[in-house]
Amino acid sequence: MSRAVALKDRRFAVRFLGRPGAWLWLALTLGPGIAAWVLATSAARGIPAHERSWFLWSGNVVLALFVLTLLFVLRKWSVKLAWFRDLGRTPKGAGDAAWAEVQALNRRVRQNAFSSDREILAAADEILVRLQVDGAQRAEIDETSVGGVRVKHVVLRKREPLGRLEPWLEMHMGVGVAACVGVWFHGDGLPRHAVGWLLFAGTAVVLLTGVLGALLYRTLPAKLAAAGPEIPFEEAGVAREHYEASLAAMLASFEPAVRAEIAPALRGADSPAALRSAVDAALGRVAVAHPAQIEAARDLVVMAGTRDHLIWNTRDARRLDFHLKLWRWIHVPVSVFLLFVILIHVWMVLWY
Repeated sequence: MSRAVALKDRRFAVRFLGRPGAWLWLALTLGPGIAAWVLATSAARGIPAHERSWFLWSGNVVLALFVLTLLFVLRKWSVKLAWFRDLGRTPKGAGDAAWAEVQALNRRVRQNAFSSDREILAAADEILVRLQVDGAQRAEIDETSVGGVRVKHVVLRKREPLGRLEPWLEMHMGVGVAACVGVWFHGDGLPRHAVGWLLFAGTAVVLLTGVLGALLYRTLPAKLAAAGPEIPFEEAGVAREHYEASLAAMLASFEPAVRAEIAPALRGADSPAALRSAVDAALGRVAVAHPAQIEAARDLVVMAGTRDHLIWNTRDARRLDFHLKLWRWIHVPVSVFLLFVILIHVWMVLWY
């Protein structure tokens, strides 16, 4: 199976900023926002009383926008709280019962027992409500081709009580861009003290890294899947740990002299050629000095080769994942620092 076919039905085509209407957040917050900032600043310039009011109220608006951008962070980390994890959870065994009843419903659908899609969904919703799983699952109608004939059936999709992360992330980006640009207009484009310079520099870094992150997360997930469609690199790492533990246990069962001969082939190789060379040399030594152990030694080096292939086959995926982590190591700390500077700025305004 080619990689294109393996990835055909995966969901990367509708990642955030790829869904219909996803860019509306940027248009609705940034476009009118800039127009309002320019209009207000031009009307307030030159009149001290108006300028003070402008700085006060525009600062309040900018602060509110930054608070709104934090909602995505709170939503993302809400799953660590037990109350949010349990929100929408179904009673034990209800999920299996709902699935079984929906399959019975699909048999009736194939027998043309319903006159419309609305009746089918109404029957499916009745099942979900009765079994108290409507908070965690929703019913949808899908179609498949069987022998060239389109056949309808009901499928159950996972329901997110607080919504999927994509729209939250789009809100985070749209409002965040407006907040960063708003800092420039709030200061009238001219920092007047050290805190102002920190705000300008911090918002510039946050804005640029945010745009870069949007591009990375729009393009790299599909590349990550294409780099290793057989096994994700996270699962490969777990499998490699199990192989390491198994290799250590099997190697300990050999006599010390045999372990010394075969150990060089188990240290890990940078390439298949290097592994083949180390394995041939090790098996050759075992075949000469300990012929009775050659089959067990061969099983051991085969397992070592499987472990090393997990590393080679996921090398590109791990490199792409490192790029995402590197971006996060810059964007998140600078954002936290910027929030700290904003709090200092608010405290200075209230104090003085």
